[in-house]
Amino acid sequence: MYSPKAQRRIKELVNGRVAYIVPSIPSYDDIELSALLNIPLFSGDPRNNVKYSTKSGAKMILETCEMPIPPGSWNMKSEKEIISSLAKLIAHNFNINTWVFKIDDEFNGRGHATFNIEQIKLLVDLRKSKQPVDEKLIEKIQDIITSVNFLLFEKKILSSSNYRFFQ
Repeated sequence: MYSPKAQRRIKELVNGRVAYIVPSIPSYDDIELSALLNIPLFSGDPRNNVKYSTKSGAKMILETCEMPIPPGSWNMKSEKEIISSLAKLIAHNFNINTWVFKIDDEFNGRGHATFNIEQIKLLVDLRKSKQPVDEKLIEKIQDIITSVNFLLFEKKILSSSNYRFFQ
């Protein structure tokens, strides 16, 4: 919370003028400050803002509103979940060549990586075979993804150009 001196200064600056508080990342301090200064706050509940201000949260909102969104998965927490989701997505969408991964809490293009099916001959061959989508196909795709050293893919997300502390 702001110091009493800062609060008095804000009250003086706002005195009699139309004013609003528009926080970039809302918090309970913003709600408290809004009430203290009697200035409207343009924001939702911080609990919901945190939940829905991520890439995954935005996808959930769009899905709930039945808006058209590209095929994808969100809220994945482990490498196993990523591989499983990617295999299912590839199996059901063999026409898509490149899959994009985005880390929820990154911005300005940081934390993005791509996975290009056309660079993996086994996946290209599997696509050409036009097998029906079933658990057997999904397991084959998972095995292929795992065998291409998925850790190399991860390094694209955490590259030294994006993070100075990357080892």
